[in-house]
Amino acid sequence: MDVAQTAEGPERIPAGSVENAMRTLQLLRDWGSLRVSDVARELSVARSTAHRLMSQLSAYGVVEQEPDGPRYRAGPLLAELGLATFRSRDLVEQMHPHLQRLSEEVNETVHLIALEGPDAVFIDSVESRGQALRVAARVGIVFPAYVNSGGKALLAQQSDDAVRRLYADTAFASTSRTISSLEELIGELRLIRDRGYATTWGDRELGLAAVAVVQRSRDGVPMAAIAIAVPEQRLPPARLEALVKALRATTEQAAGELL
Repeated sequence: MDVAQTAEGPERIPAGSVENAMRTLQLLRDWGSLRVSDVARELSVARSTAHRLMSQLSAYGVVEQEPDGPRYRAGPLLAELGLATFRSRDLVEQMHPHLQRLSEEVNETVHLIALEGPDAVFIDSVESRGQALRVAARVGIVFPAYVNSGGKALLAQQSDDAVRRLYADTAFASTSRTISSLEELIGELRLIRDRGYATTWGDRELGLAAVAVVQRSRDGVPMAAIAIAVPEQRLPPARLEALVKALRATTEQAAGELL
């Protein structure tokens, strides 16, 4: 193996070597693959320094060594990040017009939410313009999925065992209405699977409520969740059914555009 490694794991490079790591990625982009000697020569560093650098990048999956050879190529982490970014941008572009129409129809703020491990990420929002009191757009905000309607809708697509693994070491707490244990979460996810939508009532922030359904591709693959977020006083039980109907109509219409 063409890496320097200790018994405890790959030797860490100093923080000042971040620039060298970035330059190495640029070389990898331009050349396709690299040897340690290439890195040493192009960065004007000692071969041992280049060994440590490539060892650290390899440990995190940024690069990987070609089988039975001295060269390194882009690792699985770069592929995953690139694909995730592409999918997220592509999904937002395709879904945004549907979010706009839904927001205008229900006169409330609408969010597009993705699941990343145990967290829910707001990847797009359309803020209501017809309400003086409204929920703000939250693009880029990350919450634990179990306190978020879209996050819970997406968690319900996973098995109970998968959810248990995600939250095995989690201390459940946020507000007085937040799910307080892993088994309570499992029970709520089973209910969500049965009824086909998820809700929150002050789970993260008292006074705010939301309802969400899963957005699937044309082949039925869960892609994200769409949530309608409102002040609690505007979501009485009588209105909940109408919002769920509007959400389902939107997801059915959008599904035909998603591969």
